[in-house]
Amino acid sequence: MGKRSAVLLTKRIVDAARPDHERYHVWDSELSGFGLRIVPTGVKIFIGDARLTVAEALG
Repeated sequence: MGKRSAVLLTKRIVDAARPDHERYHVWDSELSGFGLRIVPTGVKIFIGDARLTVAEALG
């Protein structure tokens, strides 16, 4: 995958994110697992990456 960066994800950062020739992620430096995916078409998608323990997954 493309470049990887971690910054304080603000509206200004989201608005300034520009598409590249491949998709990339900008991760929030304060909220672990929260980020923004930018795809070559210019679409911006907020994403969350969560990890569950076995006990949490089985409920």
